[in-house]
Amino acid sequence: MIEFFPNKLANTAPLATFSTRERMTIEAWVQQQTSAYQRAPVQPISVVINDEMICPTLWHKVKFKPSDNVQIWREPKAPTRSLSPPCCSKV
Repeated sequence: MIEFFPNKLANTAPLATFSTRERMTIEAWVQQQTSAYQRAPVQPISVVINDEMICPTLWHKVKFKPSDNVQIWREPKAPTRSLSPPCCSKV
């Protein structure tokens, strides 16, 4: 299941939930949702799969299954900037 949240505040209900019948990359799923998506190191959303934050630079490689728990949060940040987000520091 894919859950889309308005922010990371505790006890916030998802704005929407989605499901998929196939294994796919995060990038492929986001592209299905919006034509405005462009690959970049910083995105206006954060993605967690099974409690693991996935760096935007890996979205074109990381796949999730229909049974995975995918959580997406809207982020209050610009779509691009020169610094990598904290989740990329380990990559």
